[in-house]
Amino acid sequence: MAKNLQGAQEEFIQRLTYFYYYMAYLGLPIKFHSYYRGGEEQNRLFAEKKTKARAGESSHNYGLAVDYHFQDGGWDVPKSHWERGDMVARYVGLESGIGYDDANHIQLPGWKLWKSTYSY
Repeated sequence: MAKNLQGAQEEFIQRLTYFYYYMAYLGLPIKFHSYYRGGEEQNRLFAEKKTKARAGESSHNYGLAVDYHFQDGGWDVPKSHWERGDMVARYVGLESGIGYDDANHIQLPGWKLWKSTYSY
């Protein structure tokens, strides 16, 4: 039996909660931003060359991704902070964008499977 998109979003939020508290426990408190993006916003960011994905091509469009930064230092932190974020993301069952130069991005693995449950 397939889950619906809402179920995936709930699972993602639960894993994000673990990620948030684990990072704080490690002394690296974070702030989330850019959770859900509608199609118009996604296309605007694409036109501004701030993303490589058009509407429907980003995990943000399905509520299955979030970007984050560190409370102390924002984005201007040592690479080890992002590496720790990647490690924690994997530990709680998420994927980070560190491997494709988008270290502040985390998403639910397999998010593309949910595309068929949602339409623009």
